Amino acid sequence: MRALGAIRTANEQSLTSRLLLSASQVDPTSGSPALADVPEHHITSLAAAAAFHRVTGMLVGAAREELPSQHPLLADLRQQLCVQIGQQLQMAVDLHSVRAVLNGVGVEMVLIKGLALAHTVFADPAMRPAADLDVLVRPEDLSAAVSALQAAGAQLLDRNWDLVRSELRGQVHLVLAHGGVVDLHWDLLNRSVVRRSFTVPTNEVVTRSVVASIEGVEVRTLDPVDTVLHLALHGCLAGGHRLGWLVDIDRAVRSLSPDWGVLVERAEQWRARAAVGLMLVRARNLYGTPVPSDASQRLVGALPEATTNLLDRIDPPGGRSRDGGPCNGGCRRCVIVGRSSCRLVCVGR
Repeated sequence: MRALGAIRTANEQSLTSRLLLSASQVDPTSGSPALADVPEHHITSLAAAAAFHRVTGMLVGAAREELPSQHPLLADLRQQLCVQIGQQLQMAVDLHSVRAVLNGVGVEMVLIKGLALAHTVFADPAMRPAADLDVLVRPEDLSAAVSALQAAGAQLLDRNWDLVRSELRGQVHLVLAHGGVVDLHWDLLNRSVVRRSFTVPTNEVVTRSVVASIEGVEVRTLDPVDTVLHLALHGCLAGGHRLGWLVDIDRAVRSLSPDWGVLVERAEQWRARAAVGLMLVRARNLYGTPVPSDASQRLVGALPEATTNLLDRIDPPGGRSRDGGPCNGGCRRCVIVGRSSCRLVCVGR
């Protein structure tokens, strides 16, 4: 019985992987499994996997085309999507207020990650979930930014200062007067032990940022090359196993058309060639991301690229529905309440 259960679990994980991959591709391949064939007992786990991989909106789009409107899978997914859209609306309000406060004290801010990507690389912002407002400032401006936001009614969430100081965290967390959360970064990499392995020049990144219009607000975001570099490096350091990270890379490459020569040079400057190259190769393997082979080989070399190609054919991401390890002190809850109080599976670094 255990063997049969293990086989069924493996088959369902494979089905989940293929369904999520098909739903999140720009041009789904022929022969993809049909959502109508999903067993009823598998609906909840499929919806949970979509949330874990951050492709709920894309699965909703596929389900609307294939399933009747009253199908239970659509009901689960619509609820998730409504939460995502609500979070984005909250962040749009937060963006207005944070930008006004920081501009008022002369602090230059760059919007990064969720909301920025939703509006600059995705055709439909609802397809890209975002939980908090992520803002990057120059290291020398961090104190002024925190003080200005606190004066405007924000509260600093971080309380575990022993951990913050010992690891020289690259961000702090504030909750605004009306409840929105801002992650205020002074570096694109959060943990000092990780930053020591790379050389990401925050001030240069801020200087070459570009202006974008997001929810009616003119705000600076990362330039095309830095956007792709950040996505690839962050995804690799986080494990590279969530489809959402690879979807971000795919859509960013397609919509921003980065200069590949400049990208390779900056990856070298950041000492991140291997990490960036491996994620670009993985995105190309799964999503057909238009990454030139000469660029990927300059980043990782021919042998690692071939190894990545083989591993992605043997065990592509998409079947997992949660992270597998105990919290190692890297999640937000550890920073806020203390590592000893955190018993969560670590889902963010």
